[in-house]
Amino acid sequence: MKLESEEPNPCLMEMQAVCLKYGNHEALQNVSLRVLRGQRVALVGPNGAGKTSALRCLLGLIQPSHGTVKLFGKPRSKATMSRIGYVPQRLQLNSSFQLTVREFLSLRIPETRSWFWQNQETVEGHIASISCDLEVDHLLNRPLMKLSGGQMQRVLIAFSLLTRPEALALDEPTAGVDVFGEKAFLQWLVRVQKQYDLTVFMVSHDLNWVHESADWVYVLNQKIIAEGPPDQALSNSFFQWSPGKSAIPPNS
Repeated sequence: MKLESEEPNPCLMEMQAVCLKYGNHEALQNVSLRVLRGQRVALVGPNGAGKTSALRCLLGLIQPSHGTVKLFGKPRSKATMSRIGYVPQRLQLNSSFQLTVREFLSLRIPETRSWFWQNQETVEGHIASISCDLEVDHLLNRPLMKLSGGQMQRVLIAFSLLTRPEALALDEPTAGVDVFGEKAFLQWLVRVQKQYDLTVFMVSHDLNWVHESADWVYVLNQKIIAEGPPDQALSNSFFQWSPGKSAIPPNS
């Protein structure tokens, strides 16, 4: 039962005054952002603006120079990070990597982690629901290395959802997806978010998706230069950033 004092939209991810330096270069300057439960939040900005660095700070993959990060209202920890599924921009695989999609997905959960000792029916029983829901069941016998960009992203999301996270953090999920498949993939992602009751935080370059589907947008260029609903955030940042521009020099 929900308590009356319980916040209706608690903050799942939060950065407070985060700074990040690589040597003398300040990649992030005093960045603060919040992602509320059930939202689709987009982080946009030009190349070199620090978007991936901000995402990696949020997930504990790199440590900020200053500032604080909280997940689910608590200091970041192994327990809180396990409640977020992370989908990187691309999966770096050696050309000798020979696993099929079925075998790759099976590595994600304890019941099938030792897939090589189990028969195909046993393995598939544990991953069937996700693979059907996410429309990757027809790919199960395909070698992972043979997938297209869009197919790989769907498989990576399926891999993340096998542990039933409450949120997904995605880094440019349409990178490597052809123009014709991009719109279909992003529509599919919205459906998955609703079906699994997920919160989505996505680094994105696709401003059409941001306009149509994001609830809240942060525009980053080393620091947050605008935030708000899509129309407002992108309008307010128009003269400081457009998709064709590079990052503003940090001291400008």
